[in-house]
Amino acid sequence: MGSNACCGSSSDQANKHRETNPQPNYTSSYQKTQPNKSQKQISTGNPPPVITPEPEGQLIEEPITPQNNRRASLGSSVKMSSNSGGKISQISSVKNKNDNLPQSKINQFNLVKSIPAHDKIIVCMIELQSKLIATGSYDKTIKIWDINTEVCEKEIKEDGKVFSLLEFGPNMLLSAIDKTPDDVQEISHIKPEDIIINCWDLNASLNKSIFSLTGHQLRVNCLARCNDNFFASCSNDCNIIIWDYTLRRQVNTLKGHQDCVLCMIQLNDGKLCSGSADLTIKIWDWEKGTCVNTLTGNNHYVKCLCQLDNGYIISGSHDNLIKIWDNNCQYLSNLNGHGRSVRSICQIGKSNYIASASFDHTIKIWDLNTMQCVQTLSEHQSSVINVIYHSDEYLISCSNDKTIKIWK
Repeated sequence: MGSNACCGSSSDQANKHRETNPQPNYTSSYQKTQPNKSQKQISTGNPPPVITPEPEGQLIEEPITPQNNRRASLGSSVKMSSNSGGKISQISSVKNKNDNLPQSKINQFNLVKSIPAHDKIIVCMIELQSKLIATGSYDKTIKIWDINTEVCEKEIKEDGKVFSLLEFGPNMLLSAIDKTPDDVQEISHIKPEDIIINCWDLNASLNKSIFSLTGHQLRVNCLARCNDNFFASCSNDCNIIIWDYTLRRQVNTLKGHQDCVLCMIQLNDGKLCSGSADLTIKIWDWEKGTCVNTLTGNNHYVKCLCQLDNGYIISGSHDNLIKIWDNNCQYLSNLNGHGRSVRSICQIGKSNYIASASFDHTIKIWDLNTMQCVQTLSEHQSSVINVIYHSDEYLISCSNDKTIKIWK
């Protein structure tokens, strides 16, 4: 894992594919891209941590690019904030530890339930407006769960692996799937028609999607809401596509990342924020179709994003670090404690605490007043893919161990 060699140049078929289907200007996922000279390079002052590969058969970290021409198995889903209301002042700054921050405390989390949820790896998980939980898996199913009764209320059978979910209105669910067979190892053999976004009516009795959308060349890693009429998808093809939900069509493509776009959230002000294997985080005015800011300084893939209620952006990376960025997109600090890639981050209610999930099989609880880890949850038996804070004040996680765990 981690070759910088361009594997695609040795294949005539791959070259023919690129001639007829031009790809974006990819860079190697392990080659640090140089920032634009007009952009400020943020240096964290920390040496790159040692990257430990996942055991064979687990969720793979390496995206598929022309320079790295093999099949990736990485999905991405984050809990997205759709709030556009006023910001709270609970986390006014973490740059200066002498700032007068509220000393809010939370109780220690304990495991209260463990649900065997899927037959294969669980890749994505979101809370629905109904307070039910939706999960998507490599087993080509979406399941809707009542976490109080531990009952699967509904199962949707997909035609491919499910990589991201987004609720778009009451009982309407969008899913990003990839129908590409497991034995496909080269980009030239990936069919764009196998990269699909489906729309499901959760109240319908039939297992049939309302509509399907295609447009990306490679797997969709994440879906995010833009407003009541538009949503976005990001992909290993380096692009972000803006979709009109009502008209069911693509309306714009946001270009700027030089490698796979792995994660994306809607910010409190309505803009989009994306993280990439090109080591950057970009802020987008999706209505104008422009990138308005680029955050640099990561040592490895940016794997997950979260925005706090006060506007700060939290990012997690394959270099095992969590980074904190202020309202002006300036780097503030690292949280260092995970032993492998940080895969998901969420704020715990409106407190000064966040939870992070990692490929080191743990969930860590961090106090942003002290910048310290205050608890480590280690009951998962494999990589933890997602962690969300449920409105009923549960912490919920899903993992490569095929379980959903509920913490209180």
